[in-house]
Amino acid sequence: MRMMNKRKAAAVVLAVLAANMAMGLGPIDPPPGPIGPTGKTLTEVEPRIAINAANTPGDADSVYKISLPGSYYLTGNVNGVAGKHGIEIAARDVRLDLCGFVLAGATGSLNGIHAENAGHRAAAVKNGTVSSWGGHGVNLIMVRGSSVSDVTAVANGSVGIAVASNSTVTNCVSRQNVTGILAESACILIGCA
Repeated sequence: MRMMNKRKAAAVVLAVLAANMAMGLGPIDPPPGPIGPTGKTLTEVEPRIAINAANTPGDADSVYKISLPGSYYLTGNVNGVAGKHGIEIAARDVRLDLCGFVLAGATGSLNGIHAENAGHRAAAVKNGTVSSWGGHGVNLIMVRGSSVSDVTAVANGSVGIAVASNSTVTNCVSRQNVTGILAESACILIGCA
């Protein structure tokens, strides 16, 4: 019985080697020396920018301000400040991943996430909690065609999540806000509470 298994194993190895040679793939032995990376890094596949004081410095009315298009992510919780938005989006085509972190407002704070400039399009916010801001939790009311997904908006002083026309809100929860979710015309809400 053992002899039969050894013959089958040897036949399989020979078949793989023959197939590699036939396709011009060469031998399956690794080259000598240390093994190095062969693929692209995550930054090369999807370049993302961390939200912090160096990359996205705030201004007079925001703790952090996104001024360029691109993909951004949080590396920790954001604490609100009186008279300021948590994260201001001041560019078009911005993707913001909250990475499960919390934007926690403070007394007298403005909106948790705020996009003010009319004409900006395609903001996307996902995966986190926006809580206890003086104004809206997520305010994308001036950004047509935006999306908000997997966001929980809790106990904000106005609207939990506000989106402009042609936007999508998916798997979001809005509770204990003055208004839950505000969506303009031609919006799609899926799996929200």
